[in-house]
Amino acid sequence: MPFDLFSVRRKGTDAEPKAGLGGELAVAQGFNSSIFWAVTLGILISASLGFYSDSSYLVTIAVLMAAMGALQFLLMRGWLKTTSAAMLSILFAGVFFSMYRFGSVSIAQASLAGIPLVYSVIVLGETTGALLLLLSIAVSGWITFLQVTDRLSHASPTIPEAQWTVLTVGLFVAFRMATLFKRYLLDANQRTQTAQNLLLQERTNSNANLKEALTELEQQKHVIDQHAIVINLQPNGEISKGNSRFVEVSGYTPAEFIGKPIASFYSGPQQDAFFGAVIDTVNREQVWRGELALRAHDGHIFWLDTTIAAFMNTDGHVREYISVSSDISKRRLAEQAANAASRAKSDFLANMSHEIRTPMNGVVGTVDVLNATQLNPEQRRLVETIHDSSLTLLQILNDVLDFSKIEAGKLELETIDIDLTTLIDGVVQLMLNMASERNIALTVWVDPTLPRVIRGDPTRVRQILFNLVGNALKFTSGRAGQPGKVEIRVQGKASHGSQSGLEIQITDNGIGMKADQVSRLFEAFTQGDTSTARRFGGTGLGLSITKRLVDMMKGELLVQSSPGVGSTFTVILPLLEAPAGQALTEKQGSTSGAEASNVQYLRTQRMRDELILIAEDNEINRDVLQEQLQLLGLRSECAYDGVEALQMWRSGRYSLLLTDCHMPNMDGFSLAMSIRDEEPAHSHIPILAITANALQGEAQRCLNSGMDDYLVKPLRIGALDAKLAVWLPDTASQTGPQVWDASALTRLVGENPEMQLRLRMRFLESASQQVGRLPLLMNAKDTAALAELAHELKSSARTVGALLLGDLCDQLEQCARQGDLATMKTLVARVETAFTEVAPRIQV
Repeated sequence: MPFDLFSVRRKGTDAEPKAGLGGELAVAQGFNSSIFWAVTLGILISASLGFYSDSSYLVTIAVLMAAMGALQFLLMRGWLKTTSAAMLSILFAGVFFSMYRFGSVSIAQASLAGIPLVYSVIVLGETTGALLLLLSIAVSGWITFLQVTDRLSHASPTIPEAQWTVLTVGLFVAFRMATLFKRYLLDANQRTQTAQNLLLQERTNSNANLKEALTELEQQKHVIDQHAIVINLQPNGEISKGNSRFVEVSGYTPAEFIGKPIASFYSGPQQDAFFGAVIDTVNREQVWRGELALRAHDGHIFWLDTTIAAFMNTDGHVREYISVSSDISKRRLAEQAANAASRAKSDFLANMSHEIRTPMNGVVGTVDVLNATQLNPEQRRLVETIHDSSLTLLQILNDVLDFSKIEAGKLELETIDIDLTTLIDGVVQLMLNMASERNIALTVWVDPTLPRVIRGDPTRVRQILFNLVGNALKFTSGRAGQPGKVEIRVQGKASHGSQSGLEIQITDNGIGMKADQVSRLFEAFTQGDTSTARRFGGTGLGLSITKRLVDMMKGELLVQSSPGVGSTFTVILPLLEAPAGQALTEKQGSTSGAEASNVQYLRTQRMRDELILIAEDNEINRDVLQEQLQLLGLRSECAYDGVEALQMWRSGRYSLLLTDCHMPNMDGFSLAMSIRDEEPAHSHIPILAITANALQGEAQRCLNSGMDDYLVKPLRIGALDAKLAVWLPDTASQTGPQVWDASALTRLVGENPEMQLRLRMRFLESASQQVGRLPLLMNAKDTAALAELAHELKSSARTVGALLLGDLCDQLEQCARQGDLATMKTLVARVETAFTEVAPRIQV
């Protein structure tokens, strides 16, 4: 690298100062370096030319130059002030020593003395420079005084020669000083100015962007103000600002709400605790969302869908709350109107239920009575047609009412113990005849690891199963080379995270459905398509009700289907296992003969001296009810309304009161309360309501008025018999098993007359064939087949309520398996007799 006199170089650096060093340090380093080399070269050149003959002067100059070299090293280490002061002292001393030595003050010497003056101002500051200026003037004046008074003598060499050397060095150092000042101070100032200009431009641009952002924000605020209600709140809850939309909706002017607590505008629906929870939420720096009701200036209530957030200071305390809301008053009014319409619909359905069920009670009750009389085949066919049609109409009404109760949120579920295997077995037994008629193989598999007893609503679980299994059988039929098949699988499944679930799958190989049909499957009053409705009939409510029941149980209902292949319906319900060892509390009856024998049949065996009081304003219903009671072996008397019934009850001749709920003059509720008020303390006559109102709440109203139980119109003789068995227990001594339990199917499938009739008729058809085969198997001594047949007949008989027949079949099965032919022959005859006796009762 060539030597550069004008550079300040160190190992690892270039001509520019090291990063982090200021311009003053760079000027000081360059200045000292220039002085050192310029003076050194000037003296050497002058000495070589013979300008100096004074060797002592040269030695002094050499010592000063060596000191300046040492100070240059310290200056390169960053010691700016100290080394600069020492360097200026040496330089100043050298210049004035030269003046004194040569005995003159020349222009060249004066210019050389001005160099440290400029340096001191730049590097050490104006104060140091002023002191150096005063010192320079004083020393120069002293030397001048000595020169003028001839007290100084000129030294060798001559003054002109010496001045040339001094002038050369001074000019060179002055030039170097100017370049250093330009490079490190003026350029730095220019860069600073450039940076300032850039900063100014950035600030201008930032201001423009800020103005644009403010304009955009103002536009957004304008749009928000047209739609949203914005309220600013102080930490103490006072309103600090409300936008024009709030003024418009509330009717208050800003002067009327600014500075007022927001709580003064709250309406009645909210409580203080509610707003306390809101404040707690936003103070945790969480956003609160909900609906608020405020009172407007004119007193009306308006509803807001609101979002509230808190904005904090740096110290963590709330600066203000901001609430942004939408006016949902119209939606609220629409919801209230919809609720009112729903209530009106419920009231209409209640009235319609009463009006339809009252005449249907006469139709169905009369048909029941006719069925119990002697009829020729043609008459019985006509009566059965009327019977089936009326029950079909009743089922449609039941579906509509069920759907209405679910839609209105008035259907309640109970949670009791369920024997899972018994429930599923009962459903399958009731469906076997339908499957047999359609040549469909109905199979069931229950996971043996499932708990025996679970918790739930058995009536609604059965309703779900009956709907889905009945639907599968309805849309399945055997085809050439492919018999019809419906399979029920019950197993455990993880659902709802880690919670155990009960999975019920019903799979068929029926007609199947397309994807668009599946998407509409659970809509109310619809079926897969119009051709399906024409071919298979129905209201289209069954699956809709099923879906809503599953949803109420917090379960899932899934469907997979393909046209021509079949369908799979999967129900997943939360599995709530009953506590271990807990006895069943479900009142669903039992298929065991031991329990069945504890229930006694009341028909024709009831005490003839018991008298029933009937309060009913409808003449047809009075006649039908009296006929039904007569068939059950009971006498009755009738009253037209509650007033007449109360007078008759006061005679004290009646064992039980059957009363309609809605009658002129005095209804059934008032009648019951009047009787409870008047009857002696230790006397209690059973009062049973007969109501046509099947909506929720009617039963509880009956009980609240003092009634003991209720029956729903149209009143079936079997249901009446079951209730009388509870409230008029027979006092006659009886030891044999019950022949017929009319309430067995009701406990299994609920109040579903159409389904009950269909199941009973199918039982009669299949049972008559099975009973007819028994003598043939007995004569053939085929004990294995006879035992199997007796087992099948036992289960189905107990399911429909033919308990005596079921018990006899149970005994016959045991004897057949033991090979006791003598007892088998007797039991076959008794089974035939029992079936003949129970068949007419099953038909009513």
